[in-house]
Amino acid sequence: MGDFNTHSPRWSLTRHPASSWSCKLTDWADLQGLTYINPADSPTWFDSSSWEASPSTIDLAFINKAADFLGQIGDLHVSNGPFPLTDRAVLTLTFYPITSLHILLPPTLAGYNTDLKLKEEWQLALKCHKSTQPTPPPNSNLDTLLNHFNHLI
Repeated sequence: MGDFNTHSPRWSLTRHPASSWSCKLTDWADLQGLTYINPADSPTWFDSSSWEASPSTIDLAFINKAADFLGQIGDLHVSNGPFPLTDRAVLTLTFYPITSLHILLPPTLAGYNTDLKLKEEWQLALKCHKSTQPTPPPNSNLDTLLNHFNHLI
C-alpha cells in the first residue's frame, strides 16, 4: 500500500487523465505479479483547499499472487471521505498471517460420483427411507436414483 501519486486508466476516476509515467508503474506491477485491489471508483485523496480540485485515487494497494492464492488478504475498504484533519481516505484490510488460526471456509462439495457397482446399495438405502415422494422403481437408472436421493436430503 502506498501513496503512488499516479493516475492510470486501471484505477483513476474518469475525469483524471493518465500520468505520463503510469505505464511504467503498471508494467512494473505486472512484472512483479502484483494485483491492484482498491475498490472501483473509490477516491483516496481529497483537496479541501480548492473547490475546483476533484477527488482522485492515488493511494493504492496491491497484493502478490501468493497472498491472493493463500487467502491471506481480506477485502480492502476505503472510507467515504477524508480522515479528520487530513486530505486522505482511510484504507484498511485484514491480513491473515500464514500461521493464523482464522477459520477457513470449507471446500465446495463436488457432488456424487455415480458407480454402477454400488447401484444395489443405493437402491436398498432409498427403499429404507420414508418420504412423501414416490420411490423410483428398482430398475431405474443410477442417475434417477441419485436425483431422488438428493431431493430426499
